Amino acid sequence: MKIRLLILLLVGLLCQSCEYFKKAEHPDTIADQDIDNIDWTTVETYPLFEGCDELSSKALQKQCFEEVLLASIQTKLQTHQFIVNESINETIYLDFLVDTLGVLQILNVDASAKVRQQLPVLDSLIRRSIDSLPSLDPARKQNLYVQATFRVPMRIYVEP
Repeated sequence: MKIRLLILLLVGLLCQSCEYFKKAEHPDTIADQDIDNIDWTTVETYPLFEGCDELSSKALQKQCFEEVLLASIQTKLQTHQFIVNESINETIYLDFLVDTLGVLQILNVDASAKVRQQLPVLDSLIRRSIDSLPSLDPARKQNLYVQATFRVPMRIYVEP
């Protein structure tokens, strides 16, 4: 009788630890949990202009993105003759959106009242300058192209 009880106890323990009795999770549940764990506020790679290295660090990708972007804008602005009453030496902030196709658009030009008053055409010149940008690969997250916004500082220095 004791042997039967012992065998019954062992069979019960074996059945309890067996994977056969474990309830499998639905694949959609697993995918939803993975999506919930992704940090959607950051990107894995920045948008890359031609000539920027895809394999470089994230910091270097950001630096290359900003340098090419600002160089293109500044080249366009230097062709315009600005006339001001007083000197301007300020930082403005450009808010950009890069969509999943690599199309870049300016969302906002954040400048002081002094800059807006002295350089009323600055906003429209900056917006037109992005038309001549080189091709751009969008930002990536989880190896997929994603839409991303960026804020880039730009120094404005103009003498009367």
